[in-house]
Amino acid sequence: MRQQTAKASPERAPETAACEAALRTAQAEIVHLKETINALRDAMDAQKIGESERTQNAVNAAQGEIVQLKETVNALRDQLEKQRIGEGERVQHAVNAAQAEITQLKETVNALRDQLEKLRIGESERTQKRVAGLEDEIRQLKGTADALRQQLDLQRQEREEKIRGLDMAHARERDELKRTIAALRERLEGAHA
Repeated sequence: MRQQTAKASPERAPETAACEAALRTAQAEIVHLKETINALRDAMDAQKIGESERTQNAVNAAQGEIVQLKETVNALRDQLEKQRIGEGERVQHAVNAAQAEITQLKETVNALRDQLEKLRIGESERTQKRVAGLEDEIRQLKGTADALRQQLDLQRQEREEKIRGLDMAHARERDELKRTIAALRERLEGAHA
């Protein structure tokens, strides 16, 4: 094309040379731009690859961390489940122990209630026997008191009769002594006269 242009107008050769120079410059610049673009593309690809690798590494690391976290969560869940089961077993064991203790305490309370009832019945029987014994003793004492009262009454009557008898005997003796004294006085008076 350039040859045709040169043949068509030879007087325009300096312009053509300038155009060719400009074209070469432009082509060189295009080549340079292509190289720059290719270099930039390569750099971008490298950066993309690096970024992709970093992203992939980050994703892999995140996935690894996620897997590790899942394992940790599962392990913690298992541990909590075991603890819950263990706690449930401990609670059940404590409940069973408490129920056994409550049953034993109920049996002890019932045994003590029965024993107290027997003691109360025994005490009631002993009290009734004691009361009956005391009533018998009171009856005996009343009988003894009545017998003693009668005996005392008899003794008092006998004593009163003895005292009356003694009073009468003393009165007779006194009268006799008075008579004797009077007789002796008369004798004395008669003897002095």
